[in-house]
Amino acid sequence: MTVNLGPVGGLNGTTPGPDGGLGYNPRRLKRDLGPALNTRYANYSTVLNLLQKPNITEYRLLLEGAAYTIEIGPHGGVHYTIGGDPGADLFTSPGDPAFYTHHSMMDRMWTYWQLLDPQSRFSEAAMNGGPYGHITWENNPASRVANFSDVLDMGYAGDPITIGEVMSTTSGPFCYFYL
Repeated sequence: MTVNLGPVGGLNGTTPGPDGGLGYNPRRLKRDLGPALNTRYANYSTVLNLLQKPNITEYRLLLEGAAYTIEIGPHGGVHYTIGGDPGADLFTSPGDPAFYTHHSMMDRMWTYWQLLDPQSRFSEAAMNGGPYGHITWENNPASRVANFSDVLDMGYAGDPITIGEVMSTTSGPFCYFYL
């Protein structure tokens, strides 16, 4: 398999590829599945703790970790675990086919969490509170609250779609559920 992106510099003392690691850099896939973050975040207690979070802010703080700290949560933790080339390169982890299993699990957890309280967790009011409810990451720089009518630009990957249309796996353009 050929990986075309990265490595991104500054991680594990690696030298960045062209354009700071974001330029075209074809090479063979290397895998480096490190156990430290996987052991910490990919376990039953993390799953249970995610499902018990009462609101989107607490859910996202566990899932994503506290921004700008070493607590990166299970989402970021597995990005580093499925390291690709070189190991622990957050930005090149999508180059490893195993990465898509990880994001399927993130989607599955989100779906289960929503279904534990569908009256509030599918509502715009419940989704736009706290630092993750804005249109910029962690509300930095300060920005307005996101709305279900806001459009997600999928670039070359797909047509634009609104946040409201992607809130559920069983409505909108989607038609799937998890067992």
